[in-house]
Amino acid sequence: MYAALISQGKIVMSFDFATLSALLVFVVILVFLVMEIRSTRREVKEQLRQVSQHNALFQRNQQAWELCQAIHEQYPDVCPGLDYTMWVDEQGAHLDQWLADSPRPKLDRMVEKK
Repeated sequence: MYAALISQGKIVMSFDFATLSALLVFVVILVFLVMEIRSTRREVKEQLRQVSQHNALFQRNQQAWELCQAIHEQYPDVCPGLDYTMWVDEQGAHLDQWLADSPRPKLDRMVEKK
């Protein structure tokens, strides 16, 4: 792998080509893993921010809570803030984006159930 040469009282490390190549590959893989972990961390942080915003919305608005409950009855696996977003105005709570793989729920059917 490497040879330690003693030259004039100093130790000099001499690496062969295979060792240098292996070290380079290791460093490249390590840099890639660090970048991937940072990217995933940013995505998770953004998702947590969205979920917390929607939870604050439910605590302030009863209509938003009822809409969330109606969606949950039809699709128990979807998560507000991740799989769908909502907004509230003077007329009430509205479903904004539907990001889940399941079909977008029909709002009039959910209101009739209640």
